[in-house]
Amino acid sequence: MTNALSKPIPKKLKSVKAFAGPIIPLWPRATWAPEDKENLAGEKTRKVKLTLSTEPGNLNGKTLNKEFKIFRTGSPEEWILWRRDFNEICVGMAIFSGANHNRMVRQLLSDEPLKEFESKLATFATQTVANCNTALDAVAVQIFPNNAYAKQKKYLRQGMWKPKVLTIRNVYTRICELNQQLLSFPNQTGVLPEDELKSAFINICLPDWQQEFLKTGINEYSSTWEEIISKAEALETAEQAITERVTVKRSLEEGEIPSDAPKPSSKKKAKKSGDGKSSGPYCKLHGAGQRHDTAGCMVINAEIEKLIKDKGRKPSSKPFSTNNNPPQKSNWSDKKRPGATYSTEQLKDVVRLTKKKTMEKAKADFQAQLQDDINAMEFNDSASKDRDKMHEMENFMNNLINDDSNESDSDDDTKLTQDELDELVGGLSE
Repeated sequence: MTNALSKPIPKKLKSVKAFAGPIIPLWPRATWAPEDKENLAGEKTRKVKLTLSTEPGNLNGKTLNKEFKIFRTGSPEEWILWRRDFNEICVGMAIFSGANHNRMVRQLLSDEPLKEFESKLATFATQTVANCNTALDAVAVQIFPNNAYAKQKKYLRQGMWKPKVLTIRNVYTRICELNQQLLSFPNQTGVLPEDELKSAFINICLPDWQQEFLKTGINEYSSTWEEIISKAEALETAEQAITERVTVKRSLEEGEIPSDAPKPSSKKKAKKSGDGKSSGPYCKLHGAGQRHDTAGCMVINAEIEKLIKDKGRKPSSKPFSTNNNPPQKSNWSDKKRPGATYSTEQLKDVVRLTKKKTMEKAKADFQAQLQDDINAMEFNDSASKDRDKMHEMENFMNNLINDDSNESDSDDDTKLTQDELDELVGGLSE
């Protein structure tokens, strides 16, 4: 029989905030992609080239040639871009009548969008510009998802995040563009008010930036766009400087070369051929990238000439080494060191210095012992006699050292035999 308590406890579900999915995202922005596939009619050309006038109505005005996409299928933002191009064509070619509008739409639409346009246009008795725009709105209903306008407004208010590839100025431009694109949505009721757009821009920024906005009194109601953008750009610049400093410090700690370090000149780099070898001359001693080859190397030729001239010495069986390692030092541990020779004056100096150092050391030891005894006798009644005795011994030692120094000076003129010198050197070495 199983115990009810042994059953696994179900995990508590994490609360997830629901954000509206974007109909048109903040990034990336839709662009016209080249279409290499054929449509249902077998058409390969997906663009049309038209000549527009910069001064509509003036036959002698300047003109320009521009390509426009033939819309077959695409995203909602691509449809909005197509509507913008269509309006530009109508202005540049001075198309004002409804019939001309319809003919131009038939040139720039194909497949399902064109069928939807024709079916909606057939419901009208007259061909006017308003009826043409109404038929195009019916095509937009087929392209946009259901309730697209409400979802996009909710996304603008609380669902956007600042991408790293965009600067704060680019984000502002893109938000304004998305707000204007709301007018092209089906069943739209207008764009976002300015205060809501400012609030959306502030919510895009990082939480640390929003705290700085609160500290400086910047908000969506009392602050202008210039004040908000200026503060956001200052925070962005400071964050980039901190990030670059941390990156350079981390690269230096890991031993890497910073990206802003001077790079070697391209002229100094050896050009590699397809098989991986250098395309220039190659020297076995100096390597690739030289102006000479092995046969023309002056160092190798000099060594060869030296071996040829040196006839009396047998050539070494060891080949010529091409490395630049320094010769190793010879080991003298197994060789007998030659004996040193000393002159009489040098030996006298050695004896004099040795004797002087010995006497100075004895004097220092005696003075230290004398000081200790004097300190110990300060508590004795008969310390005066002992102190006088110690002073007499100190004077005796000083006179002895002085006499010894005078005696060593007087012995400068004495001559030592070779046997005495040898015996003295042997005694000093022991």
